[in-house]
Amino acid sequence: MTRSSPASEVRPNRRVFGRSATRLPGLLLVAALVLTGLPLAAQAPDLLYLKFNEGTGTSTADSAVPGSGVAATLQPGAGWDTTGPKLGAAALKAGPNPGAVVTTNAPFSLSGSWTIECWFTDLSGSPVASLFGDTSASSFVCYRSFGFTGTDILLVGGGLNNVVISGFSASGWVHLAYVHDATTNDVKAYVNGNLATTTSQPSGLTITGSSASGLVIGADSVSGAVWTGSIDEFRIWGVARSQADIVANMNQEIAGFADDLALTSLDAPSPPAQACAPLSSTETVGFTVRNTGANAIAPGTSFVVSHSVNGGSPQAESFFVSGSLAPGQSQSFSFVGTADLSQPGERQVSLNLNYIPDLNPLNDVLVETFAPGVGLVSSFPWTETFDLLPAGFGSTPPAGWTQDANDDSGVDADWHFLDGATPTANTGPTADHSSGLAGQGHFAYVEDSQANHAQVNLLGPCLDLAGLSSPRLIFWLHSRNDQSPTTTFENSLSVDLIDVAGNVTLDALGPIGHLGADWQRFGLDLGPYAGSVVQLRFRGRSDGGGGKHDMAIDDVTVADVFPGNGQAPQAGLATLDLNAASSPQYGGVASGDPGPYAAGASVGGPLVFVMGGQPGQPIILLIGTLNPVAATFPNVGQMDIGGAVDPMTGIPTGIQVLGNGFTPIDFIDLLFVVGAGGETTLGFATPALPLGVIGAFQAAFATGPAQPLALSNAVELTIN
Repeated sequence: MTRSSPASEVRPNRRVFGRSATRLPGLLLVAALVLTGLPLAAQAPDLLYLKFNEGTGTSTADSAVPGSGVAATLQPGAGWDTTGPKLGAAALKAGPNPGAVVTTNAPFSLSGSWTIECWFTDLSGSPVASLFGDTSASSFVCYRSFGFTGTDILLVGGGLNNVVISGFSASGWVHLAYVHDATTNDVKAYVNGNLATTTSQPSGLTITGSSASGLVIGADSVSGAVWTGSIDEFRIWGVARSQADIVANMNQEIAGFADDLALTSLDAPSPPAQACAPLSSTETVGFTVRNTGANAIAPGTSFVVSHSVNGGSPQAESFFVSGSLAPGQSQSFSFVGTADLSQPGERQVSLNLNYIPDLNPLNDVLVETFAPGVGLVSSFPWTETFDLLPAGFGSTPPAGWTQDANDDSGVDADWHFLDGATPTANTGPTADHSSGLAGQGHFAYVEDSQANHAQVNLLGPCLDLAGLSSPRLIFWLHSRNDQSPTTTFENSLSVDLIDVAGNVTLDALGPIGHLGADWQRFGLDLGPYAGSVVQLRFRGRSDGGGGKHDMAIDDVTVADVFPGNGQAPQAGLATLDLNAASSPQYGGVASGDPGPYAAGASVGGPLVFVMGGQPGQPIILLIGTLNPVAATFPNVGQMDIGGAVDPMTGIPTGIQVLGNGFTPIDFIDLLFVVGAGGETTLGFATPALPLGVIGAFQAAFATGPAQPLALSNAVELTIN
């Protein structure tokens, strides 16, 4: 849930845990202030405002409206500058000892537009020192030094393109401001109100930390590069402030209003525990108000709050303060009447507060958006190509997709999105699947070069499969391990399924390891979830240890796909793959789909047979006309090639033997034996065959006494 907007600015919705919050647009509220003759005053920062005015003790209040409601803590070694603060009664004295910092004690998160401002002095001779940061937010840090010159100030990490203020040199108090504008996708850095640099940024930038310490002021929570000096008036706003706004307020504390009661949060209903779970038609609506004025509010004081859903009729109720509500204190309340949030799709709950003495209507309206997960897909076929992402490299997923906050953390613990070759040669694709051209489209991948993670999870949107009778997931996978053998330091990909109750089906598909240098198609039957809502989770591993096995996906599709009527591959007994064959469901042989499968080849190009069965057992490779269900043999399988069944033998006619490991006649026959690893690969150059379909292959494998023979799936070959 997000916070209120400052007075004169409009902020885009920001999503956290499946819902987003906005305030009434600032320009509209300013107009209302002018028309009613109310005084215009600077609105306090909405995300964080540390004035450091206490001068004693080990905590400092967050004066942001609504802020986190949690006081920041001065850790051992940090102290107070009461002799020369920039503004107010005191400032923070940070460093020089490690740990001499302030922890904000609330989870740190920025999305959309934002502004970070503070005053500081720089007393350290050390070439590297961190002014603030949260290393759990993908190493988001502001620090002095670049190349150990000690003359630059950098803002880095969190998915940012580095913002560098070069050749920085100043004495005494310095005002620093960073402004991220989500509409122009850039960060402007200001020093003492003057524009120092502008740096382009990726669209959809979101910076989120997981540390309980939150943002750390005076260091970055890990490196120990503690800032030595004083810090004052640390402010974070949820909007992109203009240069005029920064200059107007940087030399003054923001006092606020004498009487001001603010809506600070919608406490109920809470987003469902599982992203795709629905809400009910009788949801309790709870909220918290905070006295953000200078005057106490007397016991029994009444105010009115109304709620509405999706712009419907507001339902108003009166509430009464229990006990005195001192400045900065909060109380929580619940409506008697409930709200219907059972409709599909996004639902907006609007709260509107009416407190008669209130001098500041800017924080009296709160709008929360509840979404059934990160997005609900109900129109099929649905496809995600990743191609609408900004050019180049990034870690911000497309709309409806999210990085899993509950998987591993650290370097390369998120999926990346790229439109060219992955950084390490021979470990990932050189281009996306659909175009095959670098720079023409994106794919999603797990980077292995610096990573060692047991799970790197990418969550897809919620899929409402109510209208599908035979739903299926289809996607393309690139998985190449540049090791020999490929089982050394191998990584893997799995697809998990999550239902609305939060139950997880692990390895619904996979784990899938090394495949080779090409994209391959995979399919997963979603039939058990037909008529319900399910979420996909692509779970990659990068802990194989070799740093040379990236996992990539592209062109993810969910559609109604009806199974074929051929013999399915019998895993471990009889499988036949030819030039990465695919089934009518667009899954590769490893998917286990019912066949028959199809493959293509070009004259002079490779013709690669991969046959899997019991180690050391012989194989017969057959060719004939594709004819699904030509004959069925109990405990053996279904013959899908040949013509009419011979009444004497019970075997379809028109079948030729291409290789026979049972009774070898020539050298080629000797190759038709399953290898020690359960697989045999035979590669040939495609001969000068006529274009078009030349026939279908099927193999019979010896399997041992329990099941003496097993038939593989059939693969029809087309010369193109």
